[in-house]
Formats: sequence, C-alpha cells, structure tokens
Amino acid sequence: MHQRGIGSSHLSLYGSKTTNILTLQPMKFIGFLLFVIILLTGFSMLIFLALFVGYWLTLLGLERVMPDRIYKWLEGAKR
Repeated sequence: MHQRGIGSSHLSLYGSKTTNILTLQPMKFIGFLLFVIILLTGFSMLIFLALFVGYWLTLLGLERVMPDRIYKWLEGAKR
C-alpha cells in the first residue's frame, strides 16, 4: 500500500499536486482582513445609526414639548 505523506503526489482541493503551507497563509490573511473589514463596517454603522436615531428622537421630543422655541432656534441657525 502506498501511503500519502509530505511531498507525495496527489491532487488536493486546490488543484496542485502538493499543498504547500506557504500557499495557504496568504489566503488565511486575506480572509482575516475581509473579516476585520466587515466587522468594522458593521460596528461603525451601528454607532452611526445609534447616534443618528438618538439625535432624531431628541429633536422630535423637543418639538413636541416646546415647538415655538425649536422653530425660532432653527431660523436663527439658518441666518
């Protein structure tokens, strides 16, 4: 029986006859970078939406409590 060991010639999932450890490292690094980019994008979107919704709800609440002051304040800010 022929046993497959390091350096034996067999077809791997990547199409080459032997799988070198150096060819897998860049793919792991690219995968890690992709994961970090997706994670940071999602986290920054979460922070942005939380801040925006908080600002929006604050203005809605102030407009209901004292609408005259809000409109005067907004007109003063436009000038």
